[in-house]
Formats: sequence, C-alpha cells, structure tokens
Amino acid sequence: IFEAVAFRNGLGQPVFASPHSAVNTEDVKSFAASAFSKGNIALVGTGIDNAVLANLAAKHLTGLTSASSLSSSPSQYFGGESRVDAHSTPTIFIGFGTTAPSAALSVLASLLDPKPSLKWTAGSSPLANLPGEAHAQVVHLTYSDAALFGVIIQAPTAEGIKEAGQS
Repeated sequence: IFEAVAFRNGLGQPVFASPHSAVNTEDVKSFAASAFSKGNIALVGTGIDNAVLANLAAKHLTGLTSASSLSSSPSQYFGGESRVDAHSTPTIFIGFGTTAPSAALSVLASLLDPKPSLKWTAGSSPLANLPGEAHAQVVHLTYSDAALFGVIIQAPTAEGIKEAGQS
C-alpha cells in the first residue's frame, strides 16, 4: 500500500488485475502478443547442451512476432496521504520517496533500524526505546529507478501512537 500511495502507478501496483477491472481474454492476448516478441525475450539455459536448447527454441518459439520493444516511463514520486480504515493495531507510516536511490538512504535505514546489531543489547537506534508498548520498523524499498523510505510505528492504542510520535 505504501508504494501505491507514493508512486500512484507502476511501482507498488498489483501484478494481477483487481476483480473490478475490465480485463478480458482478448486484452490478455493482445498484451501477450506485444510483450512476448523476438525483441523482448531472452532464452537462457543452464546445464543443457547448446544444440538441445537451440532445437527447443526453434521448435517452440518460431511463431514469435517482431513487434517493437515495450516502452516504460520512469517512476515518478507523488507522495501524499492515505488513511485506511483497518480493524487492527493502530499504525502510522511516515515516509518519503525519491526517484534516485542512494547509498545515504541505505545508511539511514541501517542507523534507524530498531533491531540491535548485537543480540544482548537494546540497540542504539532512537526507535529502539519507544514509550509503552509501541514499536517501530524501518521500511527501505529500492527499485531500479526509485526508492521508498520510511518508518512504521505501531502501538496498542492511538494514544500510544501519539506518545511514540512525540518521542
């Protein structure tokens, strides 16, 4: 859900069509005809004789068209706010996205991660010692042309979330 709010399309969208979208068999066939063409696939074999692989390719892939390669636009970060009515533990996600993944975000994720590096310590992250029963988790999702970074905070009550946020 975080990716869907941050990027709105592309990243974070489900691979499968939702039950409410109008995708029919003809749409799937049309997409397959454009996506699975000679310029869009690669055949790789491991542990198979090259001649056998070539024969299999000639037998099963001869009907592929020479359609142009698929185009995709670079990811675009929109940000935003989304409130989801969930009947579970009160949760808040504070994050941001960028269209340029960086090493700095990886370092920040490591520094803020509340899980201790040594099993017999509490950890040095400011998120390790939240008040009450609140706990936090760092989210760092990197993609080829974008990244999403944030912190998920959960507590048994909304007041616990508020205290953790102030902390």
